[in-house]
Amino acid sequence: MDDGVLAGTCSTVVEDFRYIIESFKKIGLTLNPEKCEVVFLPSVSKFDEMLQQLNQVCPGIALIEIQNLILLGPPIFEEAIPEIPNEKDNVLFRFLEGLGVLHAHIALYLLQHCI
Repeated sequence: MDDGVLAGTCSTVVEDFRYIIESFKKIGLTLNPEKCEVVFLPSVSKFDEMLQQLNQVCPGIALIEIQNLILLGPPIFEEAIPEIPNEKDNVLFRFLEGLGVLHAHIALYLLQHCI
């Protein structure tokens, strides 16, 4: 399993995290807390307490601001839309930078088939 999404009340998400962690253990898998992210909707109050509860189950979980929430490529909320062109520009810039170290024929092939 590569990506997953949990949603609901804090207690539901914490219970689900525990269930997933225990289920993974049974089949020899582990959850990587450093790759886990949480976002709170603007209507949520007491998110500090909720984040603390989540950190007890999944230490190191990252708090993501709603304007940075992107799931599998597209933004989830309107607040994230302005960030997409910047991120895509960064990816393209890194790609083009890397072409300079490749043989010209390989770089041309990548340009023709990957963009």
